[in-house]
Amino acid sequence: MNGKESLRGRFSRIVRIAGAVSLAAIAVACAARAGTGSPPTAAPAAPQRDFEVSAVILAPDILGDGSLAPKDRTRFGSRDPQVVCWLRAAPVTRAHTVSWKWYEPSGSLYAESAPLAVSASGAARDWAAVWHSLAVSGERASAIPGDWQVVVLVDGAVAAQKAFNLQVQP
Repeated sequence: MNGKESLRGRFSRIVRIAGAVSLAAIAVACAARAGTGSPPTAAPAAPQRDFEVSAVILAPDILGDGSLAPKDRTRFGSRDPQVVCWLRAAPVTRAHTVSWKWYEPSGSLYAESAPLAVSASGAARDWAAVWHSLAVSGERASAIPGDWQVVVLVDGAVAAQKAFNLQVQP
């Protein structure tokens, strides 16, 4: 077996084992093991994960202090007091803003929230749970049946969206 075949075999094993390791790091490691190329150098740093949305849940209310995920629903009635859009993100490594836009079935913007500061001090957290609600019972929304949309924006960019159905109840 020549050096090239051996290097290919090592590269293949590293790719299967490493999975998420960057290709630059694998190439440097293979070149160093094969004794070719320049000495190993530090691989470029992987981008730091921050505020990755892990759950978007619609519910009629939050549980306790809001840190626990409520049971997800996509159907609501005009007698429900509200539709809550609950969001969990992890990790939170710096300050962010989260806002919600609620669209009625016609596609028109019905309501939007003011931006909510998350970790305003910039302190790192393992996770964050935030929510906003759309008042339904006794409000104009209770008379607008159909498929609604809620769009969640993080730092002004769309991070998630979710559809729900609102039915008028007698």
